[in-house]
Amino acid sequence: MKKIKDKTKRYKAFLDTLFENVLEGIVIADKKGKILQANQHFLDIFGYKKNEVLGKLLDELITSPKERKKLLSLPKKWLMERTSHSKQSVLQKRENQLMYLFLLPQ
Repeated sequence: MKKIKDKTKRYKAFLDTLFENVLEGIVIADKKGKILQANQHFLDIFGYKKNEVLGKLLDELITSPKERKKLLSLPKKWLMERTSHSKQSVLQKRENQLMYLFLLPQ
């Protein structure tokens, strides 16, 4: 039992290190979109501190009300069209600064 606990602890430490050091912004949210965890790269991209994002709704932090509906409908619509064209949307950083998001087909 102790070996399993030790392996689990090492595995969790590895995943935590990976989460914090990957060069992409990553957020872990619950089913309702409430942020449970965000890595430093995400915080740097959007200009927030960790205590400002935990428990908040992801959509409300990174999209303007105008773009939110458009952005949320893109993936489903895009998949249904089966198009090879890219799509774009605008994300909102802290203090209403805008950032452009480009979704590219695989």
